[in-house]
Amino acid sequence: KGSPGAAQRSAVAALVALVPAFGEIGAACALLIANLVNFALVYYAVRRRVARIRFREQLGEALAAVCLAFAIFYGLAWMNGNVWIAAAVAGLAYGAVMLLSQGRRVHSLAKMVLKKAPARAVKESWAG
Repeated sequence: KGSPGAAQRSAVAALVALVPAFGEIGAACALLIANLVNFALVYYAVRRRVARIRFREQLGEALAAVCLAFAIFYGLAWMNGNVWIAAAVAGLAYGAVMLLSQGRRVHSLAKMVLKKAPARAVKESWAG
């Protein structure tokens, strides 16, 4: 019921429509379609019931990083033919762009997690 049900129905419909014609590429596209439908429905529900979500900046940065990674991957795979090297370099480029654009958030999250980790470890050691 709700968002997961709609995403599941869109996944099944996309699978039925795309897999016979396009095989595994169709399955990947169907999964992408289902995830996009799920994202849109969850975003709408959270925005309506909880709070407004500001995501354009983060989404733009992530899309730019993905586009750069795809360009690097296809360029390297076409030039040298080794998809594993191309995937590794593209993954590193994606990670670097995301770290540069989201560096402050990652740093503050890591600091928060590391600050709270010892207290959690102490609680677990006393509980056990």
